[in-house]
Amino acid sequence: MQHLSKFLVMACLLTLGACANPQLRLYDGGQKPDSKIALVTLPEAIEAARLNGVEVKGASGLWTRGDKVLELTPGRYELLAFYREVWEHGDSHDVLRSDPVLFVIEAKPGEQYRVEYVHPDNYAQARQLAADFSAVLVNEATGKRTASQPSGVRFPTGLMAQFSGASELESADGQARPGQQQVIEPMGAAAARSVSPEPVTDQRAAERAASPATPRDADWVGLMQAWWKQASPAERRAFLRWVGEQPN
Repeated sequence: MQHLSKFLVMACLLTLGACANPQLRLYDGGQKPDSKIALVTLPEAIEAARLNGVEVKGASGLWTRGDKVLELTPGRYELLAFYREVWEHGDSHDVLRSDPVLFVIEAKPGEQYRVEYVHPDNYAQARQLAADFSAVLVNEATGKRTASQPSGVRFPTGLMAQFSGASELESADGQARPGQQQVIEPMGAAAARSVSPEPVTDQRAAERAASPATPRDADWVGLMQAWWKQASPAERRAFLRWVGEQPN
């Protein structure tokens, strides 16, 4: 039990970096007016794994609370998005995560898009959603709804995959597809420069974005219990050996 408690504490520290600003400017240069850009909103339980093949820093992580808004220059984008949520299951918690689905977005200036899905009412429905996730992309101005497509990629399984979040993907043949964190331009545009997306800090964005909440102690414990439950016996032994080597 002492080893498990130390494991939970250390794992909490490893996941603190998941908190992020949910308002992300994914283009270079100064702030542009809404009439010149496109906005894509992801609900709290929907996260971005890749956008045009690029890892989107700040658009994934269990403790990113509220909607995540991506600010994009007009053009074509391929968004890999997935469902992830913590659910109570009996006396413990379970982290349910789907594999990514694909949205093809023809982003136009001044338009806003939102990913929508059928919200589960209970743990059984959430498990079904994670096992067979699908959603729609809604153009909020026209009401046009575009269904998601199979992405052809998946997340690795196991405890380490839960810690890595959306940073690792595998194709159907099991080959890893690492992502890079950088400014993201529309497909067919000039190569993007290798810099991290810049969180929006101006007054207009501050009014639109919700502040992320700090996880409660009970949230951390439940999450760590869920990770421990999903770990294989070999993974548990490896972590306990590592914890035993750490100073008190």
